[in-house]
Amino acid sequence: MNCNSVRKYFYAFIDNELDVERNIEILAHLDMCYECSTKIEIERVIQNRVKESVLSISAPDSLKRSIAVMANPRPSFFSSLKEKLFANGVLKPVGAFVSLLLIITVFIVILSYNMQNEAFHIAESEYHHMLMNDMETDIRSKNKNAIKGYILDNVGLDVDLPDFRGNTKLIGASLSTINDKSVPLVYYMIGNVPAALYIGRDFDLNLSKAKRELINDMVIYKTDGDCGDCKIISWQGDDNQYIMISKINSNRMIGVLTSI
Repeated sequence: MNCNSVRKYFYAFIDNELDVERNIEILAHLDMCYECSTKIEIERVIQNRVKESVLSISAPDSLKRSIAVMANPRPSFFSSLKEKLFANGVLKPVGAFVSLLLIITVFIVILSYNMQNEAFHIAESEYHHMLMNDMETDIRSKNKNAIKGYILDNVGLDVDLPDFRGNTKLIGASLSTINDKSVPLVYYMIGNVPAALYIGRDFDLNLSKAKRELINDMVIYKTDGDCGDCKIISWQGDDNQYIMISKINSNRMIGVLTSI
């Protein structure tokens, strides 16, 4: 494993979340690489100090009382429904069937929504991981053709990278995994703010809550990330789907695109 590959697993390694085989590979690299072993030790110290600081903070009594009140068990919607349907110990077949059907429907809707938005969740998580690792990339290049060649060689996608206007620079690219598929990530700097572009197919996105805009005959969707700081835009082009994430305003992200 090279340095870039090892550093992707730093936090999982520190938290003992890797399997035995991956741990052995990383330990072997750390034994040979002074720079990586020093960096991971610094990360371990920082993480331990953060944990110690958090554990040393005691919640005020007022907050504890509020939590205790909220923690008191209250009947859920389904419990109340069940009680009404089976009142007085008398089984109501029609009500029981409706109750079961409602529970199954809600479960399917929630499961479907989470699966369809997994691409957004993972993309945002990878974006934060990129920021924590100082935008480390598998290939570092400002040349669009070099990045396109890297993507074609590694995942077999022939992509058309968008052009940008203003103070936007291409940084490089690396690979991630979304829905068990290898997905290329292309990194940019928009001014002094990092941005990540994810390119793939069949993301199966749920865009029902996203804002839809028509720009240059192209439909673009805008939504907020889970963290509250990230903004996400998405569009379809050349049989590929594009998800772009940054901490700048969605309209500014769209504004720096000269071609989509």
